[in-house]
Amino acid sequence: MKLLAAVAVACLLGGCSSKSAEPATPDGTGPCADSKYPYEASFAAGLVKTSGDKKNKVKLVDALPAPPAYGPNKWTIQILDPNDKPLSGVTGIQVHPFMPNHGHGQNPTFAEVGTMDAQGTCVVDKLNFGMAGVWRITIAVNGQTVEDLTSTGTQFAFCIDG
Repeated sequence: MKLLAAVAVACLLGGCSSKSAEPATPDGTGPCADSKYPYEASFAAGLVKTSGDKKNKVKLVDALPAPPAYGPNKWTIQILDPNDKPLSGVTGIQVHPFMPNHGHGQNPTFAEVGTMDAQGTCVVDKLNFGMAGVWRITIAVNGQTVEDLTSTGTQFAFCIDG
């Protein structure tokens, strides 16, 4: 509770902004210009990332809206093994959106994950990017961790325009 209060105070004092009219660009301008953390220079469906522990990959099949944007988002993801085949035996999927520059995530902490089909594909709903800036989305399967910088899960990072 104290952490939540501290984040709220920091946002009220100008540490966070809920909207921005500036473009989201990796060239030193826009809402992510002061980011200490890297993010994807552009969005494209089909983007594949390897997990921190190298045990699986996650493919971002589709995003609504595309590119990811301020407000509610819905993604379709595919969980793959290291050889790009659908990963079998997945016992749980967690999707954790987090703003590394601000030290907080969304509320509720995790997005909703639908049932995975035989191809390793599922829908992630209620990704709520509630302010402009860099968002790092960690997708953890089979007990991988979601801690921001030490995650064993798979991480995507995007600059969200306000």
